Amino acid sequence: GLEEADDCASCGLLFSKLPGSLRHHCRACGRSLCSTCLCGVAGCLINAARCPHKARLHGKEERICHECLGLAQARIAAREVAAAVFAVASKNADHCLRVRAFLENHVQLPLYEANYVDTVKDKVLRAGGFAVQGARSAAPFLSLPWAIGVRAADVVWNYGQYGLLSFFLRDEIMQGIKTLLSLSSVLQDIPPRDVLVGMLYLSAEQRRDLRDLPDGNRRLAASLGQPLPQGLLEALIGMAMLGTHAPYHDTAFEVQRLALQQQWRLVTERLGESWKHRPAWCLFMSRDHRTAVLSIRGTDVESSRGGDLFTDCNALQAHYETGDGSAPLVAHSGMLSAAVALEAELRPTLRTLIDAGCRIIITGHSLGGAVAALLMWLLRHGTNGERVRDSAEIFGIGYAMPAVVDKATAEAMKPMFTSLVNSMDAVPRLSLG
Repeated sequence: GLEEADDCASCGLLFSKLPGSLRHHCRACGRSLCSTCLCGVAGCLINAARCPHKARLHGKEERICHECLGLAQARIAAREVAAAVFAVASKNADHCLRVRAFLENHVQLPLYEANYVDTVKDKVLRAGGFAVQGARSAAPFLSLPWAIGVRAADVVWNYGQYGLLSFFLRDEIMQGIKTLLSLSSVLQDIPPRDVLVGMLYLSAEQRRDLRDLPDGNRRLAASLGQPLPQGLLEALIGMAMLGTHAPYHDTAFEVQRLALQQQWRLVTERLGESWKHRPAWCLFMSRDHRTAVLSIRGTDVESSRGGDLFTDCNALQAHYETGDGSAPLVAHSGMLSAAVALEAELRPTLRTLIDAGCRIIITGHSLGGAVAALLMWLLRHGTNGERVRDSAEIFGIGYAMPAVVDKATAEAMKPMFTSLVNSMDAVPRLSLG
């Protein structure tokens, strides 16, 4: 409770109704103090409303003595950190609980529902979108400063602050080429325009070969390659929809509809929240409840508000080692950061599936395929001393993914990860080293 003393607990000043000798209370320790001892700063007497010696206690700002202020602020900061950790842990636990509920009784796990409501916020956003589209159509008739402003508004509306930054730093095509160059140590010294001309030339050459020699690629593959095992071919075809198409939808209801058509069940997901180093994902289970598929979304600049683009462009060589140093890894820094964050987020969920004896397939397209490969490596070799058991059935499939690991690691991952590459796709052929 609050102390009702006749004098100041700090300096002994007798309280009265005279200015400077009124009784005040510290809301943390409850002591009776004069105004000077309460704050320790005489300036607070002039404007108590702007006194900086306050902390948020019991849901509102309260004045606190300077002796208690540091401790109170530390406790508030600790409470905020704990609340943030609890919120993240609750989300991660919710994914795990949905998986447990499905394994125990899949009939009782409710389906995702279409819960669209046309709120005032949606109407405002839609009206703003129409305004931006109208401004864009008028941009060619505006002076240069106004046209730049319209383009910037369009980028901010659709892609957020990351998009605004990239808008001012890029010429669209040249920046795309520079991004490709950042993924290859061999091409980094070549001017971007020369690379663009070379890619266009090679593309024209390949299209001419396809036109004049339609069976050429088949003969080349037959002479240099090896036929795929029937089981692997069926897996590549069977996972194509889940890996390349389903996770690009924004709503769980739509992804669930596509999955049910393919005899899969969407169990849990994080589709609506993606940002830098946090790609979206969804988890499916087969009808026999023995196979789980984790599908990671590829680069989606609009849905991630530019975050995926920053993950792609964070293309440095990152070194990662297991606790015992037995499996050093050199990987794309941005995609490795995304895989490490995803492993921490899904650790309890994936271990629940492994303990239940489920086979796990990790797949994805483009950025998602690269993160899937690195997540596979992390699960097999462990993070922070944790690793899945050797008998766990975990496999991976990447569609049109870039090269993200060193050659030694890629060779070691062949038995457990397959990358599917289009013959005319340049990105998977670029390398950091």
